[in-house]
Amino acid sequence: MKYLLSIACNTLKIDFSRRGTWISVLVLPLIFTLVIGVTSSGLGMGGDTRIPIALVDQDGGPLSKAFTDTLGKSEEVVYVAVDEPTSMEYLQNMTVVMVIILPPGFSQNLQNGNGSTITMHYFEMNNLAIAAREAIQPVSYTHLRAHETVLDLVCRLLLE
Repeated sequence: MKYLLSIACNTLKIDFSRRGTWISVLVLPLIFTLVIGVTSSGLGMGGDTRIPIALVDQDGGPLSKAFTDTLGKSEEVVYVAVDEPTSMEYLQNMTVVMVIILPPGFSQNLQNGNGSTITMHYFEMNNLAIAAREAIQPVSYTHLRAHETVLDLVCRLLLE
């Protein structure tokens, strides 16, 4: 055993007496770690890490306004309000990962106690789109109606 330790110590002394060994063992891993860390964090600029989505508000009513206000406060997604053709172009170009369309009569339907369908377009195989969909959970209208006001209903992103 003593003989093995002597060989190991001698090998380490010989190897670390060369400058190339120090560079490959210590300096290069530090440089790689620094480069990968800076590039994966948005070059250290603290960029917006929320998931980009497009919102098409065809209603313009008070509850769609409450919907967009609530969506704007989200920590998971960030939206851009555009028209439908532009939103589909953004989706095709991967500028956004999801398009949400609030239909005409959205506010009126909810105020009358009826459900309203929110259309969502996204690519099934896009992990960010799946994460955005999970951030906007489907909620039962009757459950919300039993427990919350109409404005709270919209804030929960009612999907039926």
